[in-house]
Amino acid sequence: MTLTGNTNPYKYYRDASIFVLPSYSEGFGMVLLEAMANNCVPVVFDNSAVFNDIISEECGFIVPDLDADAFINACDLLISNEDLLLKMGQNAKQTVSRFSMSDVYNQWCKLFNELEVV
Repeated sequence: MTLTGNTNPYKYYRDASIFVLPSYSEGFGMVLLEAMANNCVPVVFDNSAVFNDIISEECGFIVPDLDADAFINACDLLISNEDLLLKMGQNAKQTVSRFSMSDVYNQWCKLFNELEVV
């Protein structure tokens, strides 16, 4: 194991294929979007509604909360099936494209334009 301290994570995302987040609770983390944007297939516990809004069956695995066997099985499936891993990685990248800077900027502009000035 190597502790790198404060470092740019993108090299690690590019070198990885699977992103595991075995957290007991999680909010909306940029780390999930960053990993998916780099074709990493997420495997997470079902402890956040955020995951259900981002991860579909086509781009990752949301396993029952604290079910270690299901978590391991999802990882094993990805490791043993390269075609599935590649397809889901491509789907992950496509899924998070809706969070691009330009799309988010346009959503904010639309929202502000719809507000009534009092």
